Amino acid sequence: MRKAVLLVLISLMFTSCLSTMFAPAEYVPAMDSLEVIEKTISNYETSGEYLKKFCSKDKMGNRHEWIIYDDKYFSVDGVVYAYKFHELMTYSLVLTSMKGQKIIDGSEDIIGFHGFASPVNNPETIVSFIFASELFAQKGYSSKYEACQISGVSFISLSKDEGYIDDFGRWKSYTWTDYFEKVFSTRNKDVKKIMYSAMSLK
Repeated sequence: MRKAVLLVLISLMFTSCLSTMFAPAEYVPAMDSLEVIEKTISNYETSGEYLKKFCSKDKMGNRHEWIIYDDKYFSVDGVVYAYKFHELMTYSLVLTSMKGQKIIDGSEDIIGFHGFASPVNNPETIVSFIFASELFAQKGYSSKYEACQISGVSFISLSKDEGYIDDFGRWKSYTWTDYFEKVFSTRNKDVKKIMYSAMSLK
């Protein structure tokens, strides 16, 4: 009897490990219990020690309020998500010559982030999200696919070759949050600039 119970427990543990190992790249599990998450979020909001707070507008012109609490959780319009960044969104100015040829100026500005998220109270739901600086006089988009149709827009992985040497002579690769100042155009936690955002359900 004991051997049978032990065998079942081992198989369940193995299945759990396998499901985690072979989970899709979009899978974003919450690392804490709901109780711990709620307490953590409450502490961030009371103390004001979150990373960024900003408003965005989507393709339909609707406004949304974002709070990025830390590198694990953010909220959009009060709904808390576990999240992870996946790519940086970049934009290069594209000009059209008199002959109709497209000319890219070669510079690539980092303007936003693409990632995946799941509501902490509904972890089976997977959302693809983008928030970025709004592109002047460009059509809106509601997904990464639509964003890629805009001339000059591309998505790149975080480069391990970009970074800095700290005061102790150690190489430090840039993290996602190191690009916040470039994307938000401010070091302030409370961002005045209205961002552009897109979210799509899997």
